[in-house]
Amino acid sequence: MNSFRKNVEWAADVGIAVVALLLCFILARNQFFSSPASNACHDRQASGEKSLVGAKINLPQANWQKNGKTVLLALSTTCHFCIDSTPFYKRLTREKDGVRVVAVMPQTVDVSKKYLDANGVAVDEVAQSALDSIGVEGTPTIMLVDDFGVVTHRWVGRLNAGQEMDVLAQIQSARQVK
Repeated sequence: MNSFRKNVEWAADVGIAVVALLLCFILARNQFFSSPASNACHDRQASGEKSLVGAKINLPQANWQKNGKTVLLALSTTCHFCIDSTPFYKRLTREKDGVRVVAVMPQTVDVSKKYLDANGVAVDEVAQSALDSIGVEGTPTIMLVDDFGVVTHRWVGRLNAGQEMDVLAQIQSARQVK
C-alpha cells in the first residue's frame, strides 16, 4: 500500500510540475512574443480595420487649430492593456511639451478623469466619445493628429519599447514643426 501511495504522490508531483511549466511557457510567450494587434482590448484590427492615417477625426469638442498638434489616447476603463500601458502614458504626458494630449474614452468625463487621476496620467483634456465614431476599434490606440484634425501617425495595443520610442520621436518631431 505504501508503494502505491508513493507512486500516486510522485505522479501528482510530476503533473503539477508539468502544468506549472506549461503555464510559465504560455505567459512568457504572451509577454515577449505577442504582436501589438493582439495586445488590444476589443480588437478588430486583425479582421481588417483600415489604417486611420490620413483620415480626419470627427471629435466635435476638439478645436484642432487651437490645439495644434494633438496626441489622442483612446482608452477604456475596462481595458487591461490600457492599465498595462500606464507607465508609458505617464512618460508620454511628461515629455509632450508643446503637444496637447487628449484622452478620448467611452465612459463619462467624470469617470474617465477619476480613472486617469487614479493611474497618474495627466492629460490636457478628457473627451467622451464612442470610440468607433472616431475610427477606433481597439484600445488602447494612440493617434498623432495635426492642426486640421488629420491623423498623421497611429499605434494600436500595448506597445513594445521600440514602438514607445517611435511615439516619443514622432511627438518630438511634431514639436519641432510647430
